[in-house]
Parts: sequence; structure tokens; C-alpha cells
Amino acid sequence: MSADKPDFDSLEKITKSLPEPRNLFRGLAPLPFELPNNLILFQRATAGTLGQAHHYHYRFVLVVNLRTEGSVTVDNRHFDFRPGEALLIFPHQFHHFHLPKSPSIRWIFLTFELNHSEAIAPLRNRVSPVSESCRIYLERLVSLYQEKSPAHKESATAISLLAGLVLLEQLQQEGLTNSRTTLARPSVIDQINRYIWDNFDKDLKLSDLAEKFPYSESHLRLLFRKRMGISLGTYIQKVKLNRALSMLVNSGLNVSQVAEACGYESIFSFSRGFKKSTGFSPLAYKKLNTGKP
Repeated sequence: MSADKPDFDSLEKITKSLPEPRNLFRGLAPLPFELPNNLILFQRATAGTLGQAHHYHYRFVLVVNLRTEGSVTVDNRHFDFRPGEALLIFPHQFHHFHLPKSPSIRWIFLTFELNHSEAIAPLRNRVSPVSESCRIYLERLVSLYQEKSPAHKESATAISLLAGLVLLEQLQQEGLTNSRTTLARPSVIDQINRYIWDNFDKDLKLSDLAEKFPYSESHLRLLFRKRMGISLGTYIQKVKLNRALSMLVNSGLNVSQVAEACGYESIFSFSRGFKKSTGFSPLAYKKLNTGKP
């Protein structure tokens, strides 16, 4: 058989079992599902490249682990992240990648935008296995992304369709109840992480955490950095900033109200830290993402 001629034997075999339709005018009615758009695809091959300056943004991020076990914190949840698994990070979710077990990794990152995300809401805070069908879609997606310019309309459409199939396949895996939400027994670091997220509206200090948990300030600081790969003080500031980013875009609060809601001592300290981290003033960021002052 010619190499460029498709083999229809397997298709013919399964076609034999197709039933006669009960109604020729009423077929399958799929749920509303928006295709991903403005897609960007890249990979990380070394553990050091996971250390981003910013861990928060308005885009969706689908991470697929091809090689080397690691772990990820998303908001106040900690996940083991193993080869053959995928994790979808939603817009404005704080995410922090911990150093994997080996410096050599192969993680795929597919980032995209959606106007409506209700259909994929079940994938929030879930680590799911990548099925064989999903692997095939991903392989074709990566190949097409590299073969042709994503700016080409036909290629961009095909890539978007394949990304949608990947998400649908992950939804099906989630429905099979073999996904994982978080560690069954949270460590003291996970408890601290959750406490920070539950109290981000307060002026959290290391002494407050040391009083809440049975460790000295120095030991607590050491434990947190060893586990999270980031200082406790920096982590608290990143959590507050992440919540502020989300509130500026989604809450309708003004800059002063957001600063107060996120536990900043003053609007001056909020604005200074915000611009240092994002390059924008809070007001400029709000206008850029909402068109409103």
C-alpha cells in the first residue's frame, strides 16, 4: 500500500457496528465549549528555567509533564507532579514551581485565553493523567505549531481545535475520578500556605506565623525556604500581589479599596510594591485590563 494512501481497514472494522439512527433529525447536542485562542506553546528542558519572575497572569496555562517528577503550588494547594500528568492553571491563580528531582526535565507549557471558562471549571486544582488519545493530540499540536506559522489562519484554527481536544480529553479523565486534588495529609508548610491564603487581608508577619505554628521564626523560615524554594516573606508578598491583581480586574474596587482588602499598610506601599513587581502602577494595570479607572 502506498505510504501516502490511508489504510481504512480499521475504520471499516469499527464502522460495521454503527447502529441505525433512531431519529434522522435529532442528533447529539454538545455542551457549549469555547475553543482556546491566542495560543502560545513552549517547553522547559532544565529545572532552572522554571523560576519565573512573575507567577500570576490573566492567561490559562496547561502544563504537561513528559519527564522528571516535580511539585507545584497553585494558590493554597500543593501538588506532586509526575511524568504523564497534566495540570491546568487558571487566570490569576498564584503558581510556584518547586525544584524537580533532576535538573533535566521536559515540561510542555500551552498558554491561551478564553472568554468563558465554565466548561473547563472541573479542571481547576486538579492533576490528571494524560491519556493515549491526549498524547496523540498533543503530538500533532506540537508538530503543527512548529511546521507552520501560528499566524497562518488555517494553522491557527487547527492548533486551536487540537488544544480544545486536549482539554476535552482531560475533562474526560477528570470524570473518570482518577485525578488528584492535593496531598491527603498536608505538611506544616501546606498548613502555613493555606493560612496565608485565608488571611491575605491581614498584615501578616513572621512572628504571627511562628506564634500560630510550633516553630521558632528562624526554623520556620528555614523550613519554608527548603520546601518552597522561596523565602516566607517573599511568598507572602506574592500572595498579596496575586490577590490584588485579581481584584483590580474582577472586583470593581478602586485602587485604595484593593490595597486595604489585601492587607497593605498604605496605598503608597501597595503602589510601590505593585509597580516593582509588574512594571505597572495599580491604576495603569486596572485600565489596561478593564478599560476603567
